[in-house]
Amino acid sequence: MYIVTNTIQIEPEFADKVITQFVSRHTKENMAGVVGFIDFELLLNQQDNPEYKELVVLSRWEDKDSQKNWLKTQSFKNLHPKAKQSAEGQETKRKPSGIINNQISEYEVV
Repeated sequence: MYIVTNTIQIEPEFADKVITQFVSRHTKENMAGVVGFIDFELLLNQQDNPEYKELVVLSRWEDKDSQKNWLKTQSFKNLHPKAKQSAEGQETKRKPSGIINNQISEYEVV
């Protein structure tokens, strides 16, 4: 089994919006048919920090190849609209409103 976490720091006033977006996008219906996908959990850190809220997005996969292949699909792009077109037609990355920082970690279950 292969697990990927995305730990996200969010400005407190945007936390509810970001949680709602994750829950509404990462549904069983949207992930149905994704080869190797097992399940998804969204964790809210309970430590009280006035500067940010912390979410951990945890996804479980049958294997690393399944997860890496999904990153190349239209399904992934639809769930993760990170890029927009500039006036010159170049793709530029942007962080969604309220996101301070994030860190992706990958684990092989042993």
